[in-house]
Amino acid sequence: DEALDKLDETLDRLERTGKQDQQQLDREERAKLADQLKLLRDRQKAAVAEGARLDAAAATAKGFDRPLQRSLHDLGEGQAALAEEVAQFAAKNLTGLPVFDKLANQSATAMRQAAKRVTARGDDIGDLDPAAAFDPVAEAIAAKRVSLPMQLALRRLNQIADALQQDPKDAPKPEEKLDRPPTPMPIPEGDEPPKPKPDTLPALAQLKALRALQLEVNERTAAFAAANPDSTKLDADAVAELREIEQAQRDIADLFDALATQLRDAQQPKE
Repeated sequence: DEALDKLDETLDRLERTGKQDQQQLDREERAKLADQLKLLRDRQKAAVAEGARLDAAAATAKGFDRPLQRSLHDLGEGQAALAEEVAQFAAKNLTGLPVFDKLANQSATAMRQAAKRVTARGDDIGDLDPAAAFDPVAEAIAAKRVSLPMQLALRRLNQIADALQQDPKDAPKPEEKLDRPPTPMPIPEGDEPPKPKPDTLPALAQLKALRALQLEVNERTAAFAAANPDSTKLDADAVAELREIEQAQRDIADLFDALATQLRDAQQPKE
């Protein structure tokens, strides 16, 4: 909770200071990244929907027939391929943006995990005796094992997309209608046109994504505490989950430090 408060304070402070003097180039770069990311996000959203469709079809048919098994195989291959595309996108566009880079790579990792689980599920289905009775409980557990990493991958891409979404108050104001084209400003001889600032994204967008991660950790911690009121009686699964939450909090702290370093470096006067 204290970490979330600190992130809120930092966000408020950046908003009051003009969000790092955003320039048109920043908005254009943000929009370009957002468009590319939304294409990846929409494909993962479609994959999640396809997984749910396959589960529903299997439940209705009381099993996976050949067409459903082929579709399940395609889903696994699609997750593996999309994971590499997301990783490549991060390596090409997000290496200088630690929060977005972390989120994108977490998404790719979750997709790879989903692909492996889809493959394992397909193998299990193929090994079943065709005459065996459909077990809805076992299938529900198997479906959840596949669905969880796919949904996590989608959530991480959504967190980046939401952070890149430009606030209405930040949008450039529409130009007033002119009866004649504006007269360009003369450039004195010997001078070059002013160069735009480097195409960097404002730290505010990354802080928004970091806040979403912190909120997620808070919710997971509260849910864990409710499900495990006695901390002296944790089974292996609960201990593993607790370690995951601990690592997630540590990652957020490291990302905040990296972002703070970027902010300090950006404020240093250039020689």
